[in-house]
Amino acid sequence: MNGPVSTHIFLFPFRWQSDINEKSLNEYFRSDAAKNDGWEESIYEQFETKLDYNEYQYFYPFVRDILYGKGKTSNAIFHHFSYRAGKSLQFEIEVSKEALKTEGEPFTKYVLDIKDIMLNVYDLNVGMLSFHCHNNKSNSTEKDILAINQFGRRIYPPFLGDSLFNSEMPSQITIREGENIISTECFNVFKNIPNKIPLEFSDWLPNHIKKLLPTESYKVQEILDDRMFVISWYGLETSKLKDLSQFNSTEKKYGYYSDDFWYKFVFIDVNDRSYWNKIEMPQLLQKSTYARWIDYHFPDPYKPTEESQSPTLYGSSRYSFVSISSKYNDLPQFHTNTMYYKMVELCLIQRAALINFSNEITKVSQMLVESDFNPEQIEKLYRDYIVFINKVYFREVTAQDQGIELYQLIQNTLNIPNNVIDLDMEFKELHEFISIQSNARKHEEADKLNKIAVIFLPATLVVGLASLISDKHILNLACLTGQIYLCS
Repeated sequence: MNGPVSTHIFLFPFRWQSDINEKSLNEYFRSDAAKNDGWEESIYEQFETKLDYNEYQYFYPFVRDILYGKGKTSNAIFHHFSYRAGKSLQFEIEVSKEALKTEGEPFTKYVLDIKDIMLNVYDLNVGMLSFHCHNNKSNSTEKDILAINQFGRRIYPPFLGDSLFNSEMPSQITIREGENIISTECFNVFKNIPNKIPLEFSDWLPNHIKKLLPTESYKVQEILDDRMFVISWYGLETSKLKDLSQFNSTEKKYGYYSDDFWYKFVFIDVNDRSYWNKIEMPQLLQKSTYARWIDYHFPDPYKPTEESQSPTLYGSSRYSFVSISSKYNDLPQFHTNTMYYKMVELCLIQRAALINFSNEITKVSQMLVESDFNPEQIEKLYRDYIVFINKVYFREVTAQDQGIELYQLIQNTLNIPNNVIDLDMEFKELHEFISIQSNARKHEEADKLNKIAVIFLPATLVVGLASLISDKHILNLACLTGQIYLCS
């Protein structure tokens, strides 16, 4: 096998604000300052490999704008950037023996080759930073693969306390180019209790993310939680694949329904499973697994006269998309890291935008309650929502059956269709509230005008009758009218 043992993509969806800086984040990353930091804009204008063509052609034409942009046009909904393209970078994860629950060396270091560090910045005030890594260590164990996914995705601790911290967090994450350390995070600062509530924006982002994003000039905040999203493929030995695809004809169940490793791989656990229910766990795994190719066979290149079993499984959870196949069958690896990566990225951007919209609606609602009406902000919110519905959220992205089914699996796992319906209701309620407020203001203005009209009505009557009666009668009428008004 010439390819990697496993592949790992860590995705960091975030939202950003430019209150401090007049430039948008897109404008910053297209500036000389970002270029000096190692960022370059990548414009999708031609196919460099056959795989590029296969990936591009896989999607509907109306979906490609959000996935690949519009070349050099200025009205693109997003811009794509690459960090130090072509450089030999490494992603190092150092984990303590306490976290791995092993004996022996105090620390275990996992060294991954970085193929790309990518950044997509969208006009909806959200972005996606991704680390694309290959594990080429041939003697990697199943636990090594699980540990890379579990500890490589960490941003900050989910819990405080020494035992909880040590079991959930890596000791260190380093990005290096040869001997040159680009960024390193030891996570020691995260052992202290935060000195303010709530945690906002880049308070607790680790150095290997802060180094790549301009957090001093822009407010950057994670969209999900303390973890990055994981996309991972693992090439397995034939014996393990046979265990996963073993079919029990009596119980009508496959081996993966209750397989300990497959559960941990899908749900990103390393030592113990996070689900302990003998009845529900198989149901959960079956629901989270796409098993179209569970019984697939292909000729083993090392045993050309025999047929070697090579099932392919895909798994989806709220924080992962994973796949396994034979280490001799690299097609699922390419699919996972190209077309399916694009589908996952699109779904995460949809989810990030939905969360960001809900946050902005809450702000606008509070602003309206406090009578701090800002038409421009509300207009932008509605404009962004229309862009989202028409250019970002799609019910289907490809004509390929497997792509349709996997996209639906990812969408449903992330609960995106239901969240879109809820968001639509939020916008309708906001519209109704604005209409009520607007009508109330109109009535208030009308009342003011009526009062002004009443004030000037006596004088108007006097002037109108002036030509009909004598000066003496005018004086008496004016006095009488004034008395009537004062009494009223």
